[in-house]
Amino acid sequence: MTINTLLRKVNQNKKFNINTYDFFKPTFNVKLAESRGEIKLAQKLRYKVFFSERIKNPILNIGNFRRDSDKFDNYADHIIVTHRKSKFSKTKVIGTYRLLKQSVAEKKSGFYSCDEFNLENLLNSRIYNNMLELSRSCISQDRSFHSLQKESKVIFTLTYFYGIT
Repeated sequence: MTINTLLRKVNQNKKFNINTYDFFKPTFNVKLAESRGEIKLAQKLRYKVFFSERIKNPILNIGNFRRDSDKFDNYADHIIVTHRKSKFSKTKVIGTYRLLKQSVAEKKSGFYSCDEFNLENLLNSRIYNNMLELSRSCISQDRSFHSLQKESKVIFTLTYFYGIT
């Protein structure tokens, strides 16, 4: 039985069109993680980038966990970058950045950076009272951005804060 015959039987002779213009168009989205599941996807990406893609002979066997996580993840915000090759493919987290506000850090365990650097002068200054720590950023190796990284000798960022000179 053809579709036209079936449509006639149910008295539906209306024609319809399906727009396929963007079916195979890749999409990228950037957003704050909205659920524990999205944070876990960011942690899995961090594990993949920081450990499985870089370390050939790991010092510590953390393969059973398959997530890069620490105490700061529980109260930090997480930016995630998602990619979908087409309407028919699964959306994947391909990039992440962790954000920690000073007001939150002071109530919890402090900043992640304090474990790596002496930030005492910065934290005790009266000038800066609304800081934001950016940490644990990574981009999946299997994305086209990685080819740019391979070709570049130096990668840097520029940050501008309005009103601060």
